[in-house]
Amino acid sequence: MDRYGTWVFNENGVETFGMDDFTVQQLAVISLPAIKGRGDGYRGDSSVYDIPGYDKSNCVVVITPSVYAGYDQPGNNPSAWGYCPTYVDAGGTKIGIVLYANTSVFNGGSGKWLPIWVANTVPCTIEVFRVL
Repeated sequence: MDRYGTWVFNENGVETFGMDDFTVQQLAVISLPAIKGRGDGYRGDSSVYDIPGYDKSNCVVVITPSVYAGYDQPGNNPSAWGYCPTYVDAGGTKIGIVLYANTSVFNGGSGKWLPIWVANTVPCTIEVFRVL
């Protein structure tokens, strides 16, 4: 059976820390739909969720897409498929989910780069775990 995780062995090859040495408790599961949008200017907001028991010192946030592209992703080039949102610590028991990216577009008429935000997230599940 395959085992995945983190293990630490001493110089004699004896396991001193492994996946059996701690457990995790699931604090929250959030399902997000796909989100598409675009607007002028830069954004700095996030969708804030209050997660009772969340503490950035002993919790992790895992974001997993619910669906995947049926083709190889282009790497550093934008993909029409979309992307996962990102997580930020919002202080206390709150997390923020950022659903957009800030970028800019060139306006040929003015000859200037104009700030815009773009949202193109895939449906995903956000799980918050506390390490016990």
